[in-house]
Amino acid sequence: MLNIELGKTGLKLIDLVYAAGYLDAEGCFRFHGTPVVSISNTYPYTLLYFQRLFNGSFRERKDGRPNRRNTFEWACTGDNARKCVHLVYPFLQEKQRQAEILIKLSSSPPRSARRAALIKELKTQKRIDYHLKETEVNAWTRDQKEHY
Repeated sequence: MLNIELGKTGLKLIDLVYAAGYLDAEGCFRFHGTPVVSISNTYPYTLLYFQRLFNGSFRERKDGRPNRRNTFEWACTGDNARKCVHLVYPFLQEKQRQAEILIKLSSSPPRSARRAALIKELKTQKRIDYHLKETEVNAWTRDQKEHY
């Protein structure tokens, strides 16, 4: 069922579901005058997979310090980032709000109050410090069991 090809994109549903999960866990949604979606990791092959799916750049960052592994980074910007965000958006969980803000930023006029407010909100979303009480965890777990 997840192996369905999605029309003209050439992508499969399973690719987008996997990409969304990976972006939820390891991805970064930023805005530097244009949307940026990136992932840094020590495992390069998943990042090369992202480059195949959404284009963008891939680079290795060598850390010359002893006992440190090299890291790799995939990043896409502009139209490629917008395409990536639109495609994975329905499947994001944790970072869906960040993706939504990134989409809104793309259509906001430069140097506008709206853009400034959205940039501030995106930064706030990236720094949420979650604190749960045991009763909240139990209620969430119960709700998830009922949902699935």
